[in-house]
Amino acid sequence: RNRVGLLIATGMIIARKKRKENIAEYILYMWQVEDIIRANNLNITNVEKNIIEKFDQSPEVKKQIREWYESLMEMMVTETIQTKK
Repeated sequence: RNRVGLLIATGMIIARKKRKENIAEYILYMWQVEDIIRANNLNITNVEKNIIEKFDQSPEVKKQIREWYESLMEMMVTETIQTKK
């Protein structure tokens, strides 16, 4: 597994930890996650295929990761940040 992929697969856990410990790192991390979502065209099927499915996780963990990405995508659409400005 590559390092970036592992980081993405555990993204929601890392984001929660960074948010509690260092808000600046959290913001930078979330910008990176948003870029990854944009690279997948804000399409949950693409995220699932390119990111979530590549990792040996239980179906429940994969479901939680999928829901996390879906909620981020919804937020990006609401905030109209689907594309980088």
